Amino acid sequence: MKQSRRVGIAVLGIMTGVLSSDVPAMAIDLNADQKGAISTNCDTIKQTIQQLTRADSKTRVYLGSAYENALTNFIVPLNLRLTKNNKPNATLTSVQSKFADKRQAFNATYTNYMKQVEDLLAINCKTSPEDFYEKLQAARASRATLQQTTLELNSLLHDHIEGVKKLRSEL
Repeated sequence: MKQSRRVGIAVLGIMTGVLSSDVPAMAIDLNADQKGAISTNCDTIKQTIQQLTRADSKTRVYLGSAYENALTNFIVPLNLRLTKNNKPNATLTSVQSKFADKRQAFNATYTNYMKQVEDLLAINCKTSPEDFYEKLQAARASRATLQQTTLELNSLLHDHIEGVKKLRSEL
């Protein structure tokens, strides 16, 4: 159980730092100075996005395996054991179902986010700063959705831990 708690805390810490977006996703018109800044700094912007993408990829691998580990080594075996002993717990079963669904949503959301980033990097920001910025906003929105999904998964892990504590006190 302590390992499950550590996984949840580590996941929350990583996601807060890596997937937070300082700029909210909203459509705005770019003025000439902003367009010029994007065009002038295009190479640097793209390099930074590529570095972020590499970090996000590593985080995705870590989180994907942490979520899979929590589900297959903690959540599911406990529910199976409780069912086998004729003591199913509705709360833990509900958390398992929600967690499995959110984990699939996490995978799909990450795939969508990476597609958004690929589309963004395919645009020549020197010649099309407006298109680039529009795609940047879409990538930011996808990243924010990914962060929300991660926070929901962390909350479900916390709910599982609390459900196990309650179950232990009842036994």
